Order: sequence, then structure tokens, then C-alpha cells
Amino acid sequence: EFPLFTKDKRRVEVLLNATTRRDVTGAIVGVIGVGQDITEMRRLMEQEALLFQAQAANDAKSQFLATMSHEMRTPLNVIMGMNELVLDTVLSAEQRKFAEQIRASSESLLVLINDILDLTKIEAGKLELVSVDFDLRSVMEETVDSVASKALGKGLEVCSYLNPNTETIVNGDPDRLRQIFLNLLSNGIKFTERGQVYLLVELEDVTATHQAFRFKVYDSGIGISEDGQKKLFNRFSQVDSSTTRTYGGTGLGLAISKQFAELMDGSMGVQSEQGKGSLFWFSAVFKRVQNVDQPRFQPPSLLGQGLSILLVASNETLRNSLLRYLENFELQALSVDSIFKAMTLLNDHDFPIVIICPSVAGEGGAVTAHSYKMSARAQGLGEIEEELTLDDADDDEVIGRADNLRTSMEVLKTLEQTQPHVHAIVLCPITQLSQAALYRDSTNCSLLSRPVRLKALHDALMDHCPINRSVAGRSSPNNMLSAASGSTALQLDVVPRGAEESGKALKILIAMADQGNRIVL
Repeated sequence: EFPLFTKDKRRVEVLLNATTRRDVTGAIVGVIGVGQDITEMRRLMEQEALLFQAQAANDAKSQFLATMSHEMRTPLNVIMGMNELVLDTVLSAEQRKFAEQIRASSESLLVLINDILDLTKIEAGKLELVSVDFDLRSVMEETVDSVASKALGKGLEVCSYLNPNTETIVNGDPDRLRQIFLNLLSNGIKFTERGQVYLLVELEDVTATHQAFRFKVYDSGIGISEDGQKKLFNRFSQVDSSTTRTYGGTGLGLAISKQFAELMDGSMGVQSEQGKGSLFWFSAVFKRVQNVDQPRFQPPSLLGQGLSILLVASNETLRNSLLRYLENFELQALSVDSIFKAMTLLNDHDFPIVIICPSVAGEGGAVTAHSYKMSARAQGLGEIEEELTLDDADDDEVIGRADNLRTSMEVLKTLEQTQPHVHAIVLCPITQLSQAALYRDSTNCSLLSRPVRLKALHDALMDHCPINRSVAGRSSPNNMLSAASGSTALQLDVVPRGAEESGKALKILIAMADQGNRIVL
């Protein structure tokens, strides 16, 4: 092999094969030579060698990142654990603030490390989905519960919907599905300042062996421009640098989520408009599970013929989501956006059950001093005491929110006296459960955490149904405080000595420093 140069100075790689030419006596009389242009072949061979080198370097990088991710998580978990112990001690306000900043930063770093680890597995082709039977509704509701505190803390409503009649026991990878949910819901909460984040799950197709679902996450946030949408699913890419500075993040979450969706034989996309919120969607295919009892709910006929329900929720998305559940139970329901509108209807119509959703902080219809007090008087409620502040302006300026927890519970107390046949189900934001517990002694009232799980809502409706209330031995719902798990309160069979003779209800004192665990208990 040797190079030659053409007349136009172009280099050509030549492969020359030569052999001798002999006469009849065997003497060499000449040479026969064949030249072949191997320029293109040489170029391909060099490219292949470079590719092998790049793959080796990439494998080494992936192995290094995977090793470092594991090594970093060990001391980071120790830091987080020790910091939690510090938070459980007596601290000054400044010290507690520093410790909480350490916790927030550690959690962000742990999420980043986990994303990098997933990315290295995907690049190395070593990420495999597991196949286990799981309840799709449980994964959806658990994920929504996990982000609820953050959303409600910002004054955002967070809710979900999956048709109660859908078969939800499927076979697939629940952890990767949960990770996609978390990424999309967390992004929705991060980029939304007011309104709501809503998760909708729809059954797209069913065959004898598989079920295809489409998952949609709506938010009422800042929205994304058309140019920005083109960058969304690239690694380490965000809409623009200002977004990174304002909201943080690495740009890995959506890229990883899209690849997870593709591993589930699905896809991912976005629909958005600047300033008008966003819709992130993805699809996934799961295997159907045969010979298993799918979650079923009591036939609607047992909930009472012609039973009418009044639903009170200021947030339209939450209201529509609950209405769809009630419609699936074949219950007649009427919805209003204010507790005072509900009181007007209760005076004119007979509603055996009222579902009340107190507003989260920063949400709800604003009212004036005059309209607030007049509405209260009109229903015979008197002037409900409320912490209202007046500034230098006149009385008609906005000074409060009508459907907060305190107002709702005070109205329920009055309703208990004037209309004792009405039974209430209060869907209390999970961040306000500690305050709501003060009102759980109200007669004929069930207190459920919000976001509410379908089973908890269904059980509460069954408890309040006139048919079921007449069943002997049923415990009164006024002492039930349902946690995020959706199950009703434990029915204790053990009664302390002397309790039966005294006729007093069993009370339990919980002493625990961690507020989250207290709420769960």
C-alpha cells in the first residue's frame, strides 16, 4: 500500500499486487501488477477505529459516573440522616433555617445523582424494566400524595382522575412509572405559581394480552414557547438560561422520562403555549393480568336510589374531577364554588350528603366585608368570626377568602344544629389536617385528607348512605380521620378497663416529634 497523487494533487491510496511472469523454462521474463484504489476503504477503516475508541471512552465514562454516583450516595445519605437528627433537637430559629437549607440542598443533590445513575445505565444499555403485578391506581395516588405537600404549600390544587371502572391491576415496572409521574408532576408544580396541577389517566386500547394507557399532566403555569419545546427532551437542556437560574434543575428529568416511556413501548410529548400552561403526555403499554381480582366498588344501587349530593369546591379542576367520580358511581350531584352558595341550596333543597373542599392557601373566591357578613346573616349563621384585616381603604375591598378551612368548619357546626339530617364529608388539604383535627368532634362529619383517594371517598359515601347508616354495629364516622393511604380509621376491638362502664369514647394520645408521621398516624 502506498499513496499516489493525481494530476489535480488529490491523494489516492493504492493497493498494489504484483506477481512474476515466467516462460516455459521457468525463467522470470516479466512482472504482472494490479493496482486498486482503496482510498474509501482506508477512510472507513479509520472511522471504525475512531468509533471503537469513542465507545471505549464512553464506556469508561459511564462506568466512572456509575461508580461515583454509588460512592457519593453513601456519604450523602449519612449527611441527610444526621441532619434530620439535628432537626429533631432544640434549635434556634437561625439554626433551624440552616438545617432546613441543608436538607433541601441534600435532597436536590440526591435527585441529581439518581438521574445521572439512570442516564449511565441507559447509555450502557443496561437499564432493564422489571415485570411485576401492581395496581396502577395506587401508584398514581401515591405519587400525587408525595408531591401534595409541596403543591399545597404554594397554594396550588393537585388532583388526579382514573375511571373507577378501569382494570388497574397490570404487569409492568411500577418504579419507572412512578419516576415519570414524579418528574412531570414536580415540573408542573415548579413552574406554576397559582392554579392547579392535574394528572389524568386514560385507557387508550385493550387487547387480549395488553392494555395501553395515556397519561396527561396539566398545569396552569408559565407555559413554553414553540422554540423552547424543541429543546425540552434533550439531555442537560432547558428552555433558556433564565429558566435555569429562576427555577433550577439540570434538564435530565424529561430526557430520562422520555426514554423510560419508550422502554414501555410508548412515547412522550408536550402541548403548550406561552403564559397559558402546559400539557405533558406520555403513553405506556402494560401486560394484562389474568385470574386476579380487579379492584371493584360497591354497585351504585346500594348507595341509595336517587341519592343527591352537594359538592362545594372553589377550584374548577378539583370540582370537575370529583363530579366525574360521582357520576361513575351513578350518583346525582350538584356542584357550587362557594360555601355560602351551598347554604342557600341547603335551605331550598334536601341534600343528605354534602362534600366540602376547603380552599388551599392563596386560592378561593375573594369576598368583601359587606358581602361576607350579609351572606352569613342570610343563612341564619350570624356573623362568623374570621381573622379579617382592614387597611386604609373602605370596607368593600377584598379582605378575606370565603371557603377556607375555618369558615367551612364553622358553617358545618351551625349546619349540625339547624339541619342535623345533613351528613358532611370534608376533603381537607393534607397540609391543614392538624388544624382540621380540632373539628372532628362534629356530628355526622367525616374528615378525609386531600388529595383524596378513590377508596376513601367511596367508603365515606357508603358510611353516609342512609341504607348503610341504619346497619347496626357501624361506627360513627365523626371520629374518623383518614390518612393519605385512603383507608378508614382502625376499629379497635380492645377497650380499656372501665371504659364500657363509664360510657366514654376511647381516645388515644400520640406523642411524636415528626409532624409528617403524626399526620399519617
